[in-house]
Amino acid sequence: MRAIIIGATGLVGKELTQLLDKNSFYESIEAYGRNLKVLEGVKLTKTKIKIFDSVEKLSLGPEDHVYCCVGTTIKKAGSQENFIKVDYEIPLELSKLCQTNQVAKLIIISALGASASSKVFYNRVKGEMEEHCRANFSKTVIIRPSLLLGERDEQRIAEGLGQFLMPLLNPLLQGSLKKFRAISAREVARSMFEVANYGRTNIAIDYVVD
Repeated sequence: MRAIIIGATGLVGKELTQLLDKNSFYESIEAYGRNLKVLEGVKLTKTKIKIFDSVEKLSLGPEDHVYCCVGTTIKKAGSQENFIKVDYEIPLELSKLCQTNQVAKLIIISALGASASSKVFYNRVKGEMEEHCRANFSKTVIIRPSLLLGERDEQRIAEGLGQFLMPLLNPLLQGSLKKFRAISAREVARSMFEVANYGRTNIAIDYVVD
């Protein structure tokens, strides 16, 4: 079985690449990203690092698990239109390709609060992405993390403040509120693997799986 990681140079993608490389579950791994310098110095034994150009150039097979870790912000993207190209269009095209090639599973990172009916632009785009990807390909798993904890290459002021405050609030979020806790990129990566392969995870995170 092979793992394909799209967005391997992002916060979660990098953690997922390292996690799967150390795991014996997959025979081989292909990790695609746009800023390959992020993975320089990372010790990998069975992972092929490749530049991500477009979804249509990917070669997928029926035994593949495809992990989609792409994501940006409107500020970094420069506009809502460019944000949609990354957070909506890439997963959407990927779901179509997965259906065409009948891959084993597609696992996508979304966001807590995603809803196609939301009045918040970010949440609405994420919600529409979820609905359309699952409509295109029934074997789609959705992972919805809360605020991500971890070191990014670029500075995000709001997230930086959140990373400082949320760990202080996490102990107060108990029971059904645990999914609102800030979560490390490493835990998100592990939850992606566990939900994809076992249908569940003990990590406090929201997810959708058939």
